[in-house]
Amino acid sequence: RKNQEAAAVALNEEIRNTFGIQLPPERLTEDALLAALQNDITEKETLAGKENLNMFIRYQYVQIIDKKWLDQLEALESLREAVSLRSYGSKNPLTEYKIDGFNMFDEMMDTIRSTVMSRVFKVRIQLSPQAAEQRRQAAMRSHSSMNAQHSEAASVSQSVSRSAGAQLSGDAARRQAAGGVMQRHTTGQSVTVRRTSPKIGRNDPCPCGSGKKYKMCCGRNA
Repeated sequence: RKNQEAAAVALNEEIRNTFGIQLPPERLTEDALLAALQNDITEKETLAGKENLNMFIRYQYVQIIDKKWLDQLEALESLREAVSLRSYGSKNPLTEYKIDGFNMFDEMMDTIRSTVMSRVFKVRIQLSPQAAEQRRQAAMRSHSSMNAQHSEAASVSQSVSRSAGAQLSGDAARRQAAGGVMQRHTTGQSVTVRRTSPKIGRNDPCPCGSGKKYKMCCGRNA
């Protein structure tokens, strides 16, 4: 158990030196570490702005690459002088130079990435009083704008509801009126229809002038 505690202490110390954060021993897990790093980046983006944070990261890359590349050129020069002695061990100096040069380049790239990452997480952002006040006022304006939008949406919703209710009431009234008219037509008194022209017999000539009997012409369907 003492070995586990010592390993946890050493790991926590390495995390603190690399990222500038420290977790309690009971929360020293991969998920907790990733969550803490994500919260740290989100807080920096909120305070400084995403574009400003990206500019800081680019500046760090340029600065570190410039320094590490000069160191890389000096290391390659020293390597060129050293690999010539490997010919005495039956090794091809050119092949040895390529292998060691590639490994040195790969190591340089890892160093650049880890250095930039460490600087980004270790940096602490402090706002000036003026910037803090501007951010507070911007937050208040954003909150007021959201409240105004919510109020406008609620007003529109109530207006639509009232219009829909009025339309439904009008439709109901019209249906009720139509039902009353139909009921009056259905239950009203019978109407006596009086004939205004003399009745035409079935064997009389058809009044249409065809010369046929009424029953063989227009009276066929009567």
